[in-house]
Amino acid sequence: MPAAIGRSTGTPQIVGIYCPNYCVEDHVADRQVAVEDIAHSSETAHTGIKSFVSGRLALELYATIKSDPASDDPRLREAHIVLDDASDDAHLTVDEAEETVGQLLGLAADLQRLIRTARLHNQHTAEVAA
Repeated sequence: MPAAIGRSTGTPQIVGIYCPNYCVEDHVADRQVAVEDIAHSSETAHTGIKSFVSGRLALELYATIKSDPASDDPRLREAHIVLDDASDDAHLTVDEAEETVGQLLGLAADLQRLIRTARLHNQHTAEVAA
């Protein structure tokens, strides 16, 4: 895969790099100063949750595969999952990401229980008012 290397003020040098199959980065358009500055990212999965009060997104969560082959941290060199809520990044190993999926599934089950409770309460309140 070609990559552009060099300072933005000069003509870039085009070099060949290994690029994982998940990477969607354009390493020519996204010029880096040095080869060790090149990182890889996948497409981003996203969910956004609107508030009926404001009509705007109140919560957002993004998930991406990333790797930084030249990092001093071996966990960052490996393909890992980054969860981003637009304020801070949570870098997770694939095992940690699997644990997080379990937690999110548990949250989804709890949310379904809360929905049922709220729906039953609203139905009861409407019946009493009628």
